[in-house]
Amino acid sequence: MKFAVRIGWYLLISFQVQLSAQNTFRQKLDSTVMLIGDQQQLSIYTDQATLGEKPFEILDTLHWFQILDKGNWQSKDQIFERKIRFTVFDSGYYRIPVLYGSGIPDSNGYAGNPLYLQVNYPADSLSILRPIKDIEQTDNPNRLLYLIVLGSLLLLGMLFVLWQFFRADKMRPIYFQPALEKKAWEKSLDALYELKEKKLWQQNKVKEYYDELNHILRSYLANGLKLPALESTTSEILDSISDSGLELEQFGELKQCLAQSDYVKFANAIPDFSANEQWMEFAFAFIRNNKELSERILEEKRMHWTALMGQEAASQFEFPFDNVPDVFIQTYNSTNVEQLELIQNLLIKHRFELPADWLKLHYRESGIFNKWHHSLLKISENKIVQVLLLLFVLPFISVFLPFLILMGIWKKEAIFSRGVFALSKNNKLMLIKEIK
Repeated sequence: MKFAVRIGWYLLISFQVQLSAQNTFRQKLDSTVMLIGDQQQLSIYTDQATLGEKPFEILDTLHWFQILDKGNWQSKDQIFERKIRFTVFDSGYYRIPVLYGSGIPDSNGYAGNPLYLQVNYPADSLSILRPIKDIEQTDNPNRLLYLIVLGSLLLLGMLFVLWQFFRADKMRPIYFQPALEKKAWEKSLDALYELKEKKLWQQNKVKEYYDELNHILRSYLANGLKLPALESTTSEILDSISDSGLELEQFGELKQCLAQSDYVKFANAIPDFSANEQWMEFAFAFIRNNKELSERILEEKRMHWTALMGQEAASQFEFPFDNVPDVFIQTYNSTNVEQLELIQNLLIKHRFELPADWLKLHYRESGIFNKWHHSLLKISENKIVQVLLLLFVLPFISVFLPFLILMGIWKKEAIFSRGVFALSKNNKLMLIKEIK
């Protein structure tokens, strides 16, 4: 019995000695959750007085762990305590390991504990929407009213445009000055310069080169010297020159040039390069040397309205001594005459007696609005009826005006053209468009 008691006391004493030999080492955080940039303390507790600075070497290896103050060891009730102030500048979930060192148990020891820390971003105050004031119900804007106002303005604008157009056939500005037309020899020289720039014979296009050169010379003979050269053969052209008695400069070289063109065209002749350049230089010289003769012939044969139509008929024109375009000369017929009506101040008509073929040219060049205007006034001679018709039709036309303009552009038709003739300041005829 006594032996058993002794053995028990012995075991109890051995266990107490073992407990007293066990080291104390633990660590603690103020909080396991913190915000980026905040500060807190890592507290370390131990009963080992000889730890020194060795345990903190591992903290220096943690890239995310920023030590602000390592503190000092403080003794309290035989326990040494040390508080390390730190901060973290990266968000995430981190682990603070056991601070191993001399006198500290290893991972298989009796003391020490790892810690876990979660670092978060601070909350964004702007991400939380807070109403400045209470939500109030507002009325939807009356878009129908805006559409009505906008549509009305557009309609009035188009009506104004149409009203200005239908108001009269009188041209504004009142004085119409036609552009000065180039002389026949100037046009021929321009054509030669263009042909020279093409460099046809240099590209082995000899036939095309002589065709154009021949056509330029023939046009000059026809338009500049009033000879029947465009539709005649070479021999007929030479005969007409001889019969006219005209003394042309370089007439002999002209014969050779026309003959050379015929050889290339009909006999497939291929002149050498020097000949090609020679005939180009000849054409320039021939036109320049005969330009004075051309101007004299054109002046002698100049046709103005009075010479063509007579003084009474020509008095309808604002400028009765202006030159008459060739297309009017060619289509002139004094027996087949019709009335042309031009409008002043919306309803007032002015009537002119002109050849029917001239009226066809005028109506061919007229736009659809001009035709509609004249057609409406032909329905009735009553002024009140005419005004009512215009007031009734113009709004409908204005609604479809954009569509009509697009259709006219697509079909390449005239929309606003007034034709060939218009009223002058004195309500007489004048030409407003060149007819070809």
